[in-house]
Amino acid sequence: MKTRLTTSSPWGLIHTKGTRLLCADGKIRSVSRISSTADTFFSIPCAIRVKGVNITGYATSQEEHAAPYRRAYSFRQHTDQQSKCDAVGIPSWPAHSYSPEMAALVAKAFSL
Repeated sequence: MKTRLTTSSPWGLIHTKGTRLLCADGKIRSVSRISSTADTFFSIPCAIRVKGVNITGYATSQEEHAAPYRRAYSFRQHTDQQSKCDAVGIPSWPAHSYSPEMAALVAKAFSL
């Protein structure tokens, strides 16, 4: 079960069905809503639903920084959604992108 984000060519529109994102707890979840276009180069507005709670945030990519240079798509919750995340057991993402904790979390997306 891997992460997935599908776009259509030539316009780069995001498919709303079948998007699966890595969450900060190491689980891969389907999105409940996702925008058909990105709002910035690095993020796409979306939401997930966990235990009946809607959590808003954005989809982005995480990469391994060693060979074979794989990419996983992840869900980052908005900072104002942290109380909802705490209620359903989703922790915050590690503070640094190049930390061992982040590398271990991204590696989970490839081992599932």
